[in-house]
Amino acid sequence: MSTKMLLFWLSTIVIFLALVFLSGTYFYLYFRDKKMVRLATSSIKGTIVGYNRFRGEILRLLNMR
Repeated sequence: MSTKMLLFWLSTIVIFLALVFLSGTYFYLYFRDKKMVRLATSSIKGTIVGYNRFRGEILRLLNMR
């Protein structure tokens, strides 16, 4: 194979891998955002586990000011 042919195949592989990486990153962020919106808009009836401890921590932090 000539040098030009090797350079062509190498550049083709690099471009292909860059496109796969960029599209994969885009789809990962898109579906993660879609999941976060779905979780933020859904609600579950019942008791929030650990809410009292969390509220106590917030009050403790506010008292430190």
